[in-house]
Amino acid sequence: MKKLFLIDQPPNSEYYNLIVQDASDNKMYGITQDIAHIDYNREVIGEWFDLDLAIKQLTSINGVTTAFQCGTYICALQLKHDNSQGTMSFYDLESFNNLELLETLKSNNIYSDAMLNLIQSLVEYMSKSDLDDLDSVRLVLI
Repeated sequence: MKKLFLIDQPPNSEYYNLIVQDASDNKMYGITQDIAHIDYNREVIGEWFDLDLAIKQLTSINGVTTAFQCGTYICALQLKHDNSQGTMSFYDLESFNNLELLETLKSNNIYSDAMLNLIQSLVEYMSKSDLDDLDSVRLVLI
C-alpha cells in the first residue's frame, strides 16, 4: 500500500497534488482507475464535493458521471454505484486548444452527449478566466 498521506498538500505545498496512474509527458492529460487514488483525490478536492458526490452515488442506480473544474484542469469522473470501479480523467486547458479538446473527446466516444455538453460548458466558462489565476493543481504520477 502506497503511503498517500506523504504527498504534500497546502500549506506545505504551493499546489494541490492529485494522483494519477498514467499521464502524458507534459501532464496535459492524466487518468486513474484505481479506486484508492480516486478516493484520495476526492478527499483532497474537498469534503463538500465528496459528500455531494456520495449522495449522488447513493441515489443513482448505475453510478455517477460528472465533470467539474479542478484548477486549470477539467476533471471527468465516472463511478459505479457501489464504488467498485471508476475512472477519473484530467484534461489541462492550458495545454489543449479548447476546440481540439472537445473534438478529441467526441471522436473517442468515451462520454455521452450530455457529458460532452457539460464539458463544453466548462471549457467555455474557463476560457473566460485567466488560467494563471486557476493554476493550483498538479498531477502526480504514481
